[in-house]
Amino acid sequence: MAVLLRFIKIDRLDKSVEIVEHFVGYYHVLDASAICITSVIEKALFEELGLQRKHLKGQAYDGASVMSGTLGGVQALLKKNMALEGNTFVPYVHCPPHQLNLVLEHAAQSGSPPPPVEIKCLFDNIQSIYALFVNSNRR
Repeated sequence: MAVLLRFIKIDRLDKSVEIVEHFVGYYHVLDASAICITSVIEKALFEELGLQRKHLKGQAYDGASVMSGTLGGVQALLKKNMALEGNTFVPYVHCPPHQLNLVLEHAAQSGSPPPPVEIKCLFDNIQSIYALFVNSNRR
């Protein structure tokens, strides 16, 4: 599983604000359950990186039910755990790059006139690479 952080960097001297994305690392997940994934995320963020729970202000994942589920998904478990620590505002949004990929893939598969063959091949290749990585933890 890949873990990335998006945060706001404020420079009070220069009076500038910058949105920064930082790749934290790849983490081994023993199984694809929401409980296991949540524990890996919490360990990475709060134990290894030493981030404070009160500073977590949002979360974004793909739309898979194990991640986005409102009752037992990762986002729900993380919200519940944060609430125990006094952080009650940790909204979930569907990951914007993943949404863009879905839109572009759909646009490449349908429409009038049909898209050029090269575009369809590109998205077929991207989908194949994605499928390889999605299934790699089971190999």
